[in-house]
Amino acid sequence: MMDADERINEIWRQYERGMEYQEKIGLPHTIKTNVAFFEGDQWAKPTERTKSLPRPVVNIVKMIVRAKVSAMNNTPVRIVYEADSAEKDTLDFTNFAEYICKEMKMDELDALALLDGAIKGSYTYHFYWDVNAKGKKGNEDGALRCDIIDPRHIIFSNPTQTDEQKQKWIIIITREEVASVKEQCEKEEYRELICADDRTPDDPEEQDGTEMCTVLTRYSRVNGNVVCEKATKFCIFKPQFSISPDYAAAAKKLGYDDYDEEEDGEDAADTDTPDNPRKDKPKTAHHITDFPVVVGQYERKEGCIYGLSEVSGLIANQRSINFNLAMLLLSVQQTAWGKYVVLPNALNGQEISNDPGQVLVDYTKTGQGIKTLPAEQINTLPMTIIDNMLSYTRTVAGSTEVMTGETTGANMSGAAIAQLQAQAQQPIEDLRDRFWRAKEKQGRIIEQFFRCFYREDTHYSYKRPADTTPTGETIDSTAQQQAYTQATFNASKYDNVDFSIVAKACTGTRSSAAGDIAFLDNLLSLKAITVKQYAEAYPEEALSDKGRFIKLIDQGEQSQLMQAQAMLQETQLQMQQMSAYIEQFKKAVASAQATANENEKLKADLAVLYKKYTDLEADNQKLVEAGNQVYDDASLFAQELYDSKYKGSPTETDI
Repeated sequence: MMDADERINEIWRQYERGMEYQEKIGLPHTIKTNVAFFEGDQWAKPTERTKSLPRPVVNIVKMIVRAKVSAMNNTPVRIVYEADSAEKDTLDFTNFAEYICKEMKMDELDALALLDGAIKGSYTYHFYWDVNAKGKKGNEDGALRCDIIDPRHIIFSNPTQTDEQKQKWIIIITREEVASVKEQCEKEEYRELICADDRTPDDPEEQDGTEMCTVLTRYSRVNGNVVCEKATKFCIFKPQFSISPDYAAAAKKLGYDDYDEEEDGEDAADTDTPDNPRKDKPKTAHHITDFPVVVGQYERKEGCIYGLSEVSGLIANQRSINFNLAMLLLSVQQTAWGKYVVLPNALNGQEISNDPGQVLVDYTKTGQGIKTLPAEQINTLPMTIIDNMLSYTRTVAGSTEVMTGETTGANMSGAAIAQLQAQAQQPIEDLRDRFWRAKEKQGRIIEQFFRCFYREDTHYSYKRPADTTPTGETIDSTAQQQAYTQATFNASKYDNVDFSIVAKACTGTRSSAAGDIAFLDNLLSLKAITVKQYAEAYPEEALSDKGRFIKLIDQGEQSQLMQAQAMLQETQLQMQQMSAYIEQFKKAVASAQATANENEKLKADLAVLYKKYTDLEADNQKLVEAGNQVYDDASLFAQELYDSKYKGSPTETDI
């Protein structure tokens, strides 16, 4: 086993050899130049000869990089754990992984990683257990966290091997405050060896007066399990320790008290040949065996773990475009004011200032002592060259107007535009697929952390980030949604389960937010959804504060609800009044009906009486007529008696 001095010398030599390799391939200078061009720092410092040269920047580098990174990242990806046996349910593992990724803000880290890859050629995720973080409580205090490492700050034992898991060791370089490092040092005698040192020339500037030192965090393997140690230039302030919980106790239980890295040579494969682990040392269960590092290349570089960037191929064109535009502006600047031909003594002390309306007096006798030269025509050839170079650059870089969604196809149908965009994004698919493979490697590392840190008998309760199944199908039932809102996790039940890890696109995320908004607009116009549903489904990135707008809608709904309740109360009062009126009306109608019935009966009785009256009147008429007849007969008889008594007997003539 090496002593402390030999070990620190070895680690520092490994660091220096790694930095020499980076210098050899020009990595620090390339990254520094690429970052400068992306940020718009594209001109050298002015000299005496170039101080009057305009320095325009038409930043096509940033435009192309941002367009391609956006196209790569516009499809949210989900890590799905699938069991080798269909009988095993891995939904909890997938859901808990999604919850932890949201806690680590993995979406932001993915965006930063893709931008790093496009500018610097590669990106590196570094996972670690942070004991000071406040996360989901597990076997150990703290939470799983992740950082993005600059390619200049990570060194591999074999940089020609593109698989980070086949490295013998990996060193991560950080700059930390001396006081903080001394606090982490476990041995008092080593603290005096921790002192400030110089940063590398290509690192960002540090604030004056801050004592910083270079810290080397080296990962390696012992008996197949990952261990870590931290060192500065003159000491190892944190001796080798396992990144798995209770590693030492588990190793002693198996009889492995010696953690010498040199005994682990066969177990850490660093070649393209198959691994050859030592069969006489069984692998300890629930230990982290993969380096907690995931390396992705934007474009693969032949025989190098550091990849190729998007920016490197654009710098020459960017310089040409800037230079042609600068020369055109310089030409305009130099010919903006007319040139004068002046004979001696013609000005007589006057100065030509080119101020508008300036009057010059010609003191020559001929009056021809001051005259202007014909103005030169502006050469438009540089603009043509710039336009052509810009067009060629966008075409070659795969960032045409179709892909970026500009107005070229404004008069085309939506289906035609979508088809063109799908064809334009075919080259992006390769870059996206490479990124998704890196996501799958992340899933394997996250799995090992879960198996180590979340396996107590206690179930870890958490909220699911979305009410969907692993296949992306929406759960419609309210009861099902409630069942999936709260869940528990315990890695112990997956001890005998082997996972296949797949990166899957979330359903319906191929298009941009603009397509989602257009679809929501159509649904709202068709009244298929409410305004509240419209606001809830509106893309987060399209609003500055989505929650505030939803709150305003809730306030509006509450106000409308209060108005509706007031109107309802008023309506109920009116209905009560109408009900009382209807009751009165019913009573009046009933009374009128009774009166009508009585009237009908009276009419019938009157009709009977009238019939009797008419019958009596007829009978009476008959009696009157009979009486009249009797009277007439009596009168006639009386007359006849009278005549016969007093006038004699009647004659035949009278008879």
